[in-house]
Amino acid sequence: MRKSLLTSATAAALAAGVLAIAHPAAADDGIRHVDNTAETCTDTGAGAASAPFCTVGAAVAGATAGQTVEIRGDHYDERVAVTGSGTPEQPITIRFVGATGLAGDSAGFVIDGVHDIRLENVRVHRHSDTELAPTQPLLELRDASAVTVHRGLLARYWDEPVAIPVVRLTDVTDSRLSNFTIDGTHIVGSLLMDSGTERVTVDSIHVRRLGTGIVPAAAAGIRVEGSRNAVLNTFVQNQYGTGIQVGPSATDTVIANNRIQSGGGNGIQISGATGTAVTNNTVLSVCKDGIRADENASGVSIQNNVLDSSGLTSSRCDNSSAPGPHMALNLAEGVTDAVIDYNNVYNGTRGSSHLYSWNGTAMSLATFRAETGQATHDRQAAEGDPGTWDSANSAAPGFQQTDRYGKARVDDLQLADTGTGPITYADRGATEQHIAPTVRGSVGLDLPNNSVTVDASASRPRTAPIASYEFDFGDGTLVSETSPVASHRYQETGEYTVQITAIANDGQSSTMRQQVSVLRRTSSLGLLAKHNNIYVAAEGGTLRASQVGLTEAGKLDLVDAGSGQVAIYVPTHGAYVSVDPLDGSLTVGQTIKVDDPARFTMTRDADGSISLKSVANGLYVSVDEDWRPVLIARSTGIGIREKLHQVMVSSAAQTMKAGANGRFVTAEDGGEKPLIANRTSTGGWERFDLIDLGNGQVALFSHANRQFVTAENAGEKPLIAKRTGIGGWEKFTLVRNSDGTVSFKAAANNRYVSADEAGAKPLIANRTSIGGWEKFTLG
Repeated sequence: MRKSLLTSATAAALAAGVLAIAHPAAADDGIRHVDNTAETCTDTGAGAASAPFCTVGAAVAGATAGQTVEIRGDHYDERVAVTGSGTPEQPITIRFVGATGLAGDSAGFVIDGVHDIRLENVRVHRHSDTELAPTQPLLELRDASAVTVHRGLLARYWDEPVAIPVVRLTDVTDSRLSNFTIDGTHIVGSLLMDSGTERVTVDSIHVRRLGTGIVPAAAAGIRVEGSRNAVLNTFVQNQYGTGIQVGPSATDTVIANNRIQSGGGNGIQISGATGTAVTNNTVLSVCKDGIRADENASGVSIQNNVLDSSGLTSSRCDNSSAPGPHMALNLAEGVTDAVIDYNNVYNGTRGSSHLYSWNGTAMSLATFRAETGQATHDRQAAEGDPGTWDSANSAAPGFQQTDRYGKARVDDLQLADTGTGPITYADRGATEQHIAPTVRGSVGLDLPNNSVTVDASASRPRTAPIASYEFDFGDGTLVSETSPVASHRYQETGEYTVQITAIANDGQSSTMRQQVSVLRRTSSLGLLAKHNNIYVAAEGGTLRASQVGLTEAGKLDLVDAGSGQVAIYVPTHGAYVSVDPLDGSLTVGQTIKVDDPARFTMTRDADGSISLKSVANGLYVSVDEDWRPVLIARSTGIGIREKLHQVMVSSAAQTMKAGANGRFVTAEDGGEKPLIANRTSTGGWERFDLIDLGNGQVALFSHANRQFVTAENAGEKPLIAKRTGIGGWEKFTLVRNSDGTVSFKAAANNRYVSADEAGAKPLIANRTSIGGWEKFTLG
């Protein structure tokens, strides 16, 4: 090759990975404009904006150091040769603006024998509507140095496989190709670097072959020869043959942070090269080996790679030559001085026996370790397995401080760091996982106050600490704060969506949503099972008829759910009752959204009890067997187990003070004797639950013996608590007097209950009107 024209300053800049470029000011004397759509274009001028060049070749031919050729207009059917050189401080820049580019049978760029050239947003298309087979690369670099190609699209379409590479480098030194796409159909080789090419970095290239069908195993997407070259952060997709191949003349090559997927040959192949570092690559779904080192390869380091699903036998794979078996990692006989460690290998249903090949023998991870002493930290796990994270060797040759997207290495705060080297939390594979925080929140509903309390304290940081929380309450109220807990009161009832967002200090966030029904309460009550006079309560995650009195767990709110339906809210749980879809049981958990499982139709039975029918399954709620008194929506009809008595919370555990003598009514002798107003203080015998029977009627349920008060013998005898059920004699009309007292009119005889003889005698229903002896104060 010719002697490199690279200056020491340029070499130093490229060694640091950055080529310092000083662009001239945007003036006609610094920019040579090209626009073939301009009526004033001419190839004889200086390329002023008012009189641009008509062709790219004419503009490039006269460009000197520090000048920029800026290209607009329609496509140009040209093969452009770059013949002038720039300097490290003032390169020649060729820049395409917008979607314009070179297009045609021979379209392309040739950079030959020059240095300090920068090609930006280059676009070259080789159309398929021609009979001339491609004979030249779209981009050819020969005997050149300090060339930068940055951004663009090189696309070639042809109906049959073509071995001419899309990009070819011959005797190129100290150059960088980055951030562009090589695209097309039937591309056998996308990018080739020959044995005279040195210190060239290919970075963030997307190489993809469009189309379907069999993928022959010949050639390679990217082939590297020469010394100290690198292929970094590149995506090779659906490529004919091997994704990236390192040839026999290559030395000290770095293949790092690349993703190779759906290729027809091997993912990465080291063909006899020396000193190759294959680090942090991800190889997926290739027809042959994930990574293969052929005989005579020496000084190979294969570390931190993720190899998933190699040796495919699908219809798109051509395995007629070297049919396999193929492995995730294959080391041929004659490979020397290899270091294999910290890789993830996986081959799906093919099992653990076809992960490695050593000297032509397929083996498991355990056998490979035993026979080679390598792969101490390799893992058998698929891509995406959390074991891939925070477990790489950051001291491996070729390790990059950032991943294929340029993202920094970060620590997953929820995982133990099992890697080694200066960064113990680096991830395996091409991508460093920057994971948004895990948002876990609960929404507590305080229906009596029409409010919610959102608690995101269970949220967890992942790769950055949580900096703040954002709460959107769905009614236009948005709260941002560092506290994970926030409360809000709604001004109107309705259906709302509460949104909780946890925001990490790196800007990543995750969001959860919870729908909440803030509906109108119609009553607060307890439910007494008719068949055994036991109160229903929220217990063990279900509603059960399990309490002898109305406890806090048994206090329920009846809610208007619309369309004549009701929902049941449990204040102690801050949630609605819901019908379990599996067994129909009435559960109490985190249901704060009223949908069909939380909706019921309530009917009033002829005896004054109520029954609930589930909207979700159309069955009535029944109290299960006594040994397991769970409420379950499973009955097709209404019997005694489907009947419940309502007790308003305000009417539970009431005392009755007689207006006749100011004494409290008691179920004397634990209910064995008639009711009488003779107590100056209250205890259990003096308390009664007023059962709501509808139409203004009530029943009195005595705490003394858990039985109902009856107007004995159709009212002929005094009132006594001795009935286990409610019939005609146990019903009373509750009359509210204008002075705040109440009176009771027995259904047994339509007479008012009186504390007879100014309370000296037991209560009896024997009065036709209300006087002082017939008035009682509830409390």
